[in-house]
Amino acid sequence: MMKLQRTILLRVDASPKLGLGHLMRCIALAQGLEKESVRPFFIIKEAKEARIITDYGFDSQTISQKTSFQEDVLKTMRIAAQFDAHIIIVDLSHYFDMADRVNFEEHFQMLKKHGAAVIVLDDYDKINIAADIHVIPYYGADTMNYSFPRTTKPLLGLDYFIFRQEFSECVTMPRTVRTQARNVLISMGGSDPANVTEKILESLAEIQSPSLDVKVVLGRGFTSQRHQAVISRMEKLNRMQRSWSVIEDTKNMAELMLWSDVAIISGGLIKYETALTGSPTIIISQKELEAKRCEEYAQKTNAAIHLGHFKNLKANIGKAALDLLNDYTARRLMSEKGKNLVDGKGTQRVIKHILEMETALV
Repeated sequence: MMKLQRTILLRVDASPKLGLGHLMRCIALAQGLEKESVRPFFIIKEAKEARIITDYGFDSQTISQKTSFQEDVLKTMRIAAQFDAHIIIVDLSHYFDMADRVNFEEHFQMLKKHGAAVIVLDDYDKINIAADIHVIPYYGADTMNYSFPRTTKPLLGLDYFIFRQEFSECVTMPRTVRTQARNVLISMGGSDPANVTEKILESLAEIQSPSLDVKVVLGRGFTSQRHQAVISRMEKLNRMQRSWSVIEDTKNMAELMLWSDVAIISGGLIKYETALTGSPTIIISQKELEAKRCEEYAQKTNAAIHLGHFKNLKANIGKAALDLLNDYTARRLMSEKGKNLVDGKGTQRVIKHILEMETALV
């Protein structure tokens, strides 16, 4: 068994309201760090989603949901001292923290004042972030006019998108775009806070295509009530002679994406995963800012169709899915555009910069 000599901390949160995207991204980074004999150690606010870290084989410590920004820094630095960790990766870009702009900015400044080397993931919407490395791994980020402190190294664009191991391993797998398409994958993120999954199922049921094979992925962040509602809906549909299925808490989304002829997804990080797997994609956004970005992504890359915000869709979901299933040329071109957009090596590139910084700190 490989002996892990050094420790790097990852500070991230997850919940039904926040979703799981940021946590899963940090798990992807942790998988890559572990391959470099680095021990990843997570710090996360108390939530049932914290168990996902253990399921992936990593250690963590929880802190109270009521922890202030100042207390957060002090607890983080105590853990850093315990493990002699000098690098802290922070992925906390969500509305609930950023709404308190002054204290949020101070959070990063305090980490730096306590001597930590800070790596920040995500776009923090013009908030002044004190960081040694700032990773914004999204489409178009490398062309944006960001302003970074002189001491910050920016890593911008899809070359730095962080994929989990399951996705990096599927890069070389052939992607078959079938002429006769029937497989539809639905994944509205780890928690589906807007309850869009049921709306998609209702719309697909209306098109009355008996050959349709639908798989619905329910993430760990689904509340028990929302989870049961989807299960009940699926049972009702299957009584109507459909053979649709629910996949709970899968650890191999890449495999499901490769199975699909069309993927109907939320507008978060998952759209880059369907691009990597060459999966023809329909995006339904759940947040206003997300909708704006997804519209630009779809228009400029042609790697997906964006139906808009779930409250104001441009077209019927079921009809859009059926049209795409029946259009082999559109699916083939969409698959090619997606696979040309990302190469699956972003995790290695980010880790290379982390290890170079670590060497400089010694």
